[in-house]
Amino acid sequence: MNRSQKLTVFFFFFVSVSVFSQQVWTKKENKLRIHESELAFRNTKPTSFTLFSVDKDLIAKKLAIKKVTSENIIELPTPNGVQRFLVQEASVMSDELAKKYPTIKSYIGIGIDDKTARARFSYSQVGLHAIISSGSYATYLIDPYTKDKKTAIAYFKTNTVKEDFKCMVQENFAQPKTQKSTNAQDGKLRTFKLALVATGEYSQFHLTNQNISSGASDATKKAAVLSAMNTSLTRINFVFERDLGVRMQLVANNNNLIFLDPATDGLTNDNITTLLADSQTKCDAVIGDANYDIGHVFGRSSTPSGDNGLADFQSLCATGRKAQGASIKSTPIGDAFDIDVAAHEFGHQLGANHTQNNDNCNRNNATAIEPGSGSTIMGYAGWCSPSIQNNSDVYFHAVSIAEMWNFVKTKSCAVETITGNNPPQANAGSNYTIPKSTPFILKGTATDPDSGNSLKYTWEQIDNQVGSMPPAASSTVGPMFRSIAPSISPNRYMPALSTVLAGNTATTWEVLPSVSRNLNFAFTVRDDVANGGATDRDDVLVTVDGNSGPFVVTSQNTSTTLQGGSTQTITWNVLGTNTAPVNCSHVNILLSTDGGQTFSHTLVANTPNDGAQQVQLINENTTSARIKIVPVNNIFYAVNAANFTIDKVASVTDVLFANFSIYPNPSNGNITVSFDSNSSNKAVGIQLFDISGRLIDNKMFTLHSSTFKQELNYQSLAKGLYVLKVNNGQGKVSKKILID
Repeated sequence: MNRSQKLTVFFFFFVSVSVFSQQVWTKKENKLRIHESELAFRNTKPTSFTLFSVDKDLIAKKLAIKKVTSENIIELPTPNGVQRFLVQEASVMSDELAKKYPTIKSYIGIGIDDKTARARFSYSQVGLHAIISSGSYATYLIDPYTKDKKTAIAYFKTNTVKEDFKCMVQENFAQPKTQKSTNAQDGKLRTFKLALVATGEYSQFHLTNQNISSGASDATKKAAVLSAMNTSLTRINFVFERDLGVRMQLVANNNNLIFLDPATDGLTNDNITTLLADSQTKCDAVIGDANYDIGHVFGRSSTPSGDNGLADFQSLCATGRKAQGASIKSTPIGDAFDIDVAAHEFGHQLGANHTQNNDNCNRNNATAIEPGSGSTIMGYAGWCSPSIQNNSDVYFHAVSIAEMWNFVKTKSCAVETITGNNPPQANAGSNYTIPKSTPFILKGTATDPDSGNSLKYTWEQIDNQVGSMPPAASSTVGPMFRSIAPSISPNRYMPALSTVLAGNTATTWEVLPSVSRNLNFAFTVRDDVANGGATDRDDVLVTVDGNSGPFVVTSQNTSTTLQGGSTQTITWNVLGTNTAPVNCSHVNILLSTDGGQTFSHTLVANTPNDGAQQVQLINENTTSARIKIVPVNNIFYAVNAANFTIDKVASVTDVLFANFSIYPNPSNGNITVSFDSNSSNKAVGIQLFDISGRLIDNKMFTLHSSTFKQELNYQSLAKGLYVLKVNNGQGKVSKKILID
């Protein structure tokens, strides 16, 4: 290495260390007094959030280091504290457009401190906007909180407030619920050229929001509008890249589709049906049919009642209609616009139908697999009652993924990049028959040939028949269980374990059938690989037998205290679960000491399913014991109704050697032996044996009080494992020690 190279490396090391050691984010009090005129615009304030002061200059420096290396590390706030992410630039603009606007950026972040975390964030004159997913927490968002971008707000998407939206998809081509293909798993990232139109009304909203002077140049104004587009498209691509291996990238001259004056833009902003035709005309005229694959228009409605979206179904790459998608909101900014409106409409253009089962809001019968108004992107979350929640979660349902993939993979217009990402393989396990009104656990497994990928899992019901909503236990058709966001656990309790531990068998959107019926579930595995994720899916059938069950624990159902090590009788209702069609002849009886969060103790294994069994309790102290009975060859289970207490019975050794300790352990050979003793014998013998049982040392001491404490020196011994035995004349205790 020559001297100039050494200087370059040293300079980069010095800059990296000095930059990375500084703090970008500093937590602030939520009650911080900030004048309303200083706040950045928000549709609504989350019900719960955290504020951070932001060092804008330091963020810029960290991202600028990318000029030296293709990868970088940046810290982002998460629910688990400020954590590090490995960052790669992943522009949502074509190379030509990115060169025109070099300060408008988009990035992908891969978790370092949390290996399951993934981030997509944009950075431009409108500040840093991030969306983060993790296997340990729900979707987390970061936005500027003040106009000067020096204070940021971080919050869960689930804490956002309801915002209305109407989708009027032009065509719904029914897809059978059983349609299943290999998911997005061919090792390719498909990039589609996007022509994104801005109406004059949309542009004026963002110019006002960014305090752009009316006298500013058109170039300055278009850069401001493009920054807002970049923020939205970054979040939209986050979910399409992960769930479908698809990216949409703005075309080279997309700036020519940004219209600044509502009076002269030639776009009918207040009539969404006409606006679709206008969008098609503009994209074909300005960009040219051969130069884009999908088109869309962002608009602004004059009132919230006009917030809506419309898209031509499966219009991707279709000449004459591929630009017929529109997303309009009175406040076209933020996650409610990006995900609930725009991502939803793009989903239609890529072939996804509505997923909500409610019958009063554009239900598509073939894909009506979400109870109520749904909670995934292609549902109507919060818009048509009864609703599960206010806004969509940031992922597509398994049925939506299958619909889009089966359509997208037939299109040849994309630029296909080989990612080298091998897909995971999902295994939903066997079909089962379970008793009525009885909780069960869906258990999946998955493998991934690419080591190091962070797999996430969803279990989703895929029964599409029209059912009563909210679901009723007596319903023989339709969805009974809501979709839950991807998790690092391949198992799902039905209903949630917390519901069962609270003594219930249902919540509003997770209902156990009390009648005979079939429950079909899709098990989806995502590998969360940046720049083109892969997914896989496997389905399973759970048959509910209305003539057996409920399977219920009938003992230990009140708060009581039992003696450790005692023999107790566990009873339960068999009610036909030991005969056909359930056929569970044997069960395991388990014990939890943490209120049912884990059941780590097996009291009896493989005992007959006959309704009663004597067991010996463990001899440990706990105030949160629970009993769980699990069939040996099935997925249903039962838990007793209340926590109970186990009082440990002290052994002779416990009494004679209370608070026994050896410290430090491991040690360098110098250790201290300490214990309390009520023994009448005052002589204490301490012997040391090597691991083969050979006596190494033998000493006698006198107990002068109720507490024995003696230092011992074994520094001359070879490093290794030894056994120390203490005898006070009435009892003995042995402990292993390590000398290193």
